[in-house]
Amino acid sequence: MPATPRDDIRPPLPAIRLSDDERQRTIALLSDAFARDVIAVEEFERRVEAVYRASERAELEAVTRDLPVATPEKGTDVAKASATDTRRISSVFSNVERAGFSEMPPRLQIRALFGNVELDLSQSHFAPGVTEIAIKSTFGNVEIFLPAGVTVENEGMAFLGSFEFDSAERPRAERRFSAEAGARARSVVRITGRAVLSNVEVTQLPGPTLT
Repeated sequence: MPATPRDDIRPPLPAIRLSDDERQRTIALLSDAFARDVIAVEEFERRVEAVYRASERAELEAVTRDLPVATPEKGTDVAKASATDTRRISSVFSNVERAGFSEMPPRLQIRALFGNVELDLSQSHFAPGVTEIAIKSTFGNVEIFLPAGVTVENEGMAFLGSFEFDSAERPRAERRFSAEAGARARSVVRITGRAVLSNVEVTQLPGPTLT
C-alpha cells in the first residue's frame, strides 16, 4: 500500500527546556545593555518579563538577538587610557559598594535599576577641568561621597524622588587648604542625570580646619 503524505511526516524534535542558569545569563545580558543605554528601562522590564515567560531556548534567544555585542572594556591603566574614556558602574536588582578610583576618569556613568550604588570618591584624584558623573536611577538609591576642595555643579533632576547635593565643607575663611586641596579647587565635578522614583544623594566631605 503506497504511503500517504501523512506517513512521511516525521514527529517534531522535542523542545529544549530552559535552565535557571540560562535565564540568569540572558538577564545579565539585558542588564548590561541597560547599563550601556542600549535599551530604555521600559524595554528592559518588557524583555525581563519575556525571559521568565519563555519555555524554550528559541524564545530566550529571541529576547537578545537584536542587541549589539558589547565591546571589551579598556584596561584600567591610566597611562593607557585616553582622555575620552568613560567608566561605568551599574546595579540591577543588586547592591554595589565601591571605594572609588585612584584617578578619576573624565566621565563616569552610574546606572541603578531596583538597586543600590554607594561610591566613596573622597580619596580619588580629580584632574583639573571638568569631570562629569552621569547618573540614571530608577527605583534605586545612589550615594556618592566627594572630597573637599573640588567645585561641584549639581544639574541632576528628579521625578517622584530626590536628587540632592550636600556640602559639609566649612566656610572658606575657616579652612586651611593644603597643596592637594588647592589643586582640587581647580577641578569641577558636574553631576548630571535623573532620578525616577529614586533617591540620589551627593555629599562633599569637610576639609581640614584651622588649628
